[in-house]
Amino acid sequence: MTTGYNDHSTPDARRDRYLVLSVECNTGMNGEREPHAFSMGKRRVIVDEIIDRWLATDHQYFKVRADDSGTYILRYDANRALWELTLFDSGRTPEGL
Repeated sequence: MTTGYNDHSTPDARRDRYLVLSVECNTGMNGEREPHAFSMGKRRVIVDEIIDRWLATDHQYFKVRADDSGTYILRYDANRALWELTLFDSGRTPEGL
């Protein structure tokens, strides 16, 4: 899968643009797919810990801490077999605060 932004057809959907990822998965304790690593372009990020996970109507979400100390929320759309990055927090306080 190539990293890029998803392409939606409606104006409302285009506002919800997320970064499309290439994700490597392992089988978790319950036999479900879990993210182990993901790539953004040429950059590969290793998942150190799955902090939380939840299901929505059409998506499965994983909040993960990675080897770069960042916190990410990854979203999986099983209907389209598509992984997207919905949130990134570097864990660093912005300068001047």
